[in-house]
Amino acid sequence: MAHLAGRIALLPLLFVAGTVLGCFMHIQGHDLPLSELLIAVTIVVAAGIIGTLARIPIVILGSLFVLAGVFHGYAYGESIVGAETAPLAAYMIGFGVIQYCIAVASGTAVRMIAGRANVSETLVMRLAGGGMALVAAVAFVNIALVG
Repeated sequence: MAHLAGRIALLPLLFVAGTVLGCFMHIQGHDLPLSELLIAVTIVVAAGIIGTLARIPIVILGSLFVLAGVFHGYAYGESIVGAETAPLAAYMIGFGVIQYCIAVASGTAVRMIAGRANVSETLVMRLAGGGMALVAAVAFVNIALVG
């Protein structure tokens, strides 16, 4: 999506800010019901936006990135609940930096692939959207089976 919006650096940064906020919420004991289901829904929404090449205003898209980040970060917080301050800070910084690097690198890779003369941007984005839809389907099956 960052490629579609032309914001390869900004949108991942907003997502990472949301994940840090969501992780912090979990660690502070705030409850976010249905977080796993909401994570799967965010993947479905992202797949739909990417697969249809939807052009969404950057303010709305940025807000969606932060909101999706909160749900994902809340789930990350599960693995660090109860830790002391130093490991907690290291964990949050580490996953934030790694997520940002992966997101920017993947956006750059999509831009490079879609920029080739023999590969259409539409094909690249539809394949990416289809891959995300598959991930979402697996997440929904997991939720249905595990509960």
